[in-house]
Amino acid sequence: MLPHAHRKHTYAHDPRPTTRRTSASSSAAGGLWDSRGSCYLRHVSRETTARILHERGAIRPLPALRLLPPPPPPPRRPGVIRHPDEIMAGNKKVLADLLDILGAGEIKYALVGGLVAGLYGRERATVDVDLLVPRRALDHLAREIVRCRYTVERSEDMLRASRRGVAVADLVVREASPVLRAASAKTIPATLLGLPVQVVRRGAFVALKFNAALSPTRQSHDRFQDVADIASVVARGFSVRDERLATTIAAGIYPGAGKELAGLIDDMRHGWPIRI
Repeated sequence: MLPHAHRKHTYAHDPRPTTRRTSASSSAAGGLWDSRGSCYLRHVSRETTARILHERGAIRPLPALRLLPPPPPPPRRPGVIRHPDEIMAGNKKVLADLLDILGAGEIKYALVGGLVAGLYGRERATVDVDLLVPRRALDHLAREIVRCRYTVERSEDMLRASRRGVAVADLVVREASPVLRAASAKTIPATLLGLPVQVVRRGAFVALKFNAALSPTRQSHDRFQDVADIASVVARGFSVRDERLATTIAAGIYPGAGKELAGLIDDMRHGWPIRI
């Protein structure tokens, strides 16, 4: 790895010629994603700038969370693709089981991840349930999840529940980082999959996705999804208050991260290039 003084700057000029487009497709909401995972609009009103997220992580190393490695993809029968309704029905059963356990133990939690992405942004099928939970409850949760006939894997900062060898839920310790702790404190009630839940607020969700996208250990396709989730949330009524909360929480990632997130949001709103 190059010394700090010789590394590329976080920002790199995009050489594509630019002109203004006034159609709705040129808005941040209509961003185009190419096969490499880059989100861009060909026509904007000035020479554009690309934000290179992985270089942020290289320049400012992030504290490593003690998480489990990513699970293998669920097995698939050749020629068979599960319908999204089937996937979400499975998520509903898992979420209902976890809510029963959390409620019985009077354990505060915050729902995050793909289910919340569908609430604030573009709906999409997600293969698991993601929760932030207190460290003191980890032992109790592990016992009760096993009692509900799931198998449990555990690391210092998370539990993973699986059924029939397929990972169905990740429960991450909220005290594992300042960002997780701050986001878990900002929740609102909502209804997802017909169930009453506590979800992180819109701004907190964007901060969590930004934090995940910067992680040097996160798989590339997951980081692409993180950026896509941020863009879909920003395109749907992301207010000044939401942005203030997002940048305040993101400031706990490393010095200057809040300003970088504000710049990323601005790029998305204007349809300027976003790359990983």
